[in-house]
Amino acid sequence: MSARADLPVEAAPGDRPSWPSRRFAEWPQHDRLAWLAETASGDAFADTDRPVLTLADASIEKFRKGYGRWLGFLAMHGWLEPDQLPEDRPSAQRLSAYFQALRAVGNSDYTIIGRFSELAAALSILALGRYWRWVRSPGGRSIASRLQRQKRHIVVPHSRVLYKWSCKMMDTAMNQVSDLKQALQFRDGLIIALEAARARRLRSMAGLQVGSELARQPDGRWRITLGPKRVKTGNADSFPFHADLSPYFDYYLGHVRPFLLRGRASTAMWIGLSGQDLSQKSYGENYGLRAKRRFGVRFGPHRSRHAAATSAVMDVPSDPTLAVRMLRIGADVMGKHYDRAEQVQASQSYDIMITCKQAEAIARMGYRRRGGRTEDSSGGAA
Repeated sequence: MSARADLPVEAAPGDRPSWPSRRFAEWPQHDRLAWLAETASGDAFADTDRPVLTLADASIEKFRKGYGRWLGFLAMHGWLEPDQLPEDRPSAQRLSAYFQALRAVGNSDYTIIGRFSELAAALSILALGRYWRWVRSPGGRSIASRLQRQKRHIVVPHSRVLYKWSCKMMDTAMNQVSDLKQALQFRDGLIIALEAARARRLRSMAGLQVGSELARQPDGRWRITLGPKRVKTGNADSFPFHADLSPYFDYYLGHVRPFLLRGRASTAMWIGLSGQDLSQKSYGENYGLRAKRRFGVRFGPHRSRHAAATSAVMDVPSDPTLAVRMLRIGADVMGKHYDRAEQVQASQSYDIMITCKQAEAIARMGYRRRGGRTEDSSGGAA
């Protein structure tokens, strides 16, 4: 049996071959100095010619990483000239090659679209005042149309299903802490439970710190408190968990986490296979592997936000702002990106219709076929 089939693998090397991104310290000097100058703190009201000041730190970091990926791609092809200005590097030929390279290493359509958006945003920071929208539509044709992308239909389990699944994972792994496989199962079960219960963004939950961000309240419940820099919107966030999760928190922090740490000191909440602090990438990868085994479809922690929004609309239609308040998002974002209730309800109506039609056929014909046998309506073999 392979290691992947036996244990969840943290950021398994070779799963998706790519090229090495250029770390910030490895950027050409001009690019590095320009980035530092443009992203330096300032007054967004006074410096109206610096739109970057209105961006969240997380967005700036995302664009920086995206630009590092672009520089790594250029270096791989021998196209990275240190003295060349950032605005002189993109060309139709290079963008076409970048597009093909992203597809070749297995990036999804949505990821490829995101990579070009990151590049355009980074260039708008480095070369302010230039028109960079064309990078997202080289040759006048958008990246999305080049991919012939269709509207994505995604699997959205009910939050209650995710929560029940996570608790079952933890219950079956409890009291087997000395078994590495079971310890990792308990850890992943708790991750899925927290995502199902509060549906916060990946970066906030993956980087959780014990003591400073996660602490027990006087009533025994556990609470997470995140500062502005740890939240995408830049607004501090604090929320408790239901008392039902307290025993799971206690067991993980008291038994599973120390076992995974193997004597190493760390403030990170999530510990990896080899005792290291679990990376954000591995956090999402492990969730996806668990989802694939359970639902037959791979999806990540962000799906819990779709689940929360959809479940709230379906189960509490009398409070249309429930999910908006819980997820801390705008109503327009909620309707456009997270609420899948209409899709789910349509599927449920279709299932009911199919069931009714089947029942009508059974009543009319008096029998049905099952597993190659003909049965009468009472279930006996005919």
